[in-house]
Amino acid sequence: MSHHPNHPRHTQDKKKTQVHKDWRTWTIVILMLAGMAAYILTLDESVVPAVQPQEPMEAIGG
Repeated sequence: MSHHPNHPRHTQDKKKTQVHKDWRTWTIVILMLAGMAAYILTLDESVVPAVQPQEPMEAIGG
């Protein structure tokens, strides 16, 4: 196996590390995390149906 600088595997490894250094990747990741955090933090009791007051039950057989 040749270790020539133009070997295709060498350029693929470089491209993989370039993605993690790109500011657009980190911007998208931060925006997604902020959106998930906002979704989780804004879940409150208002989306759950209110508890209906129970009517007094009549005694059975009486």
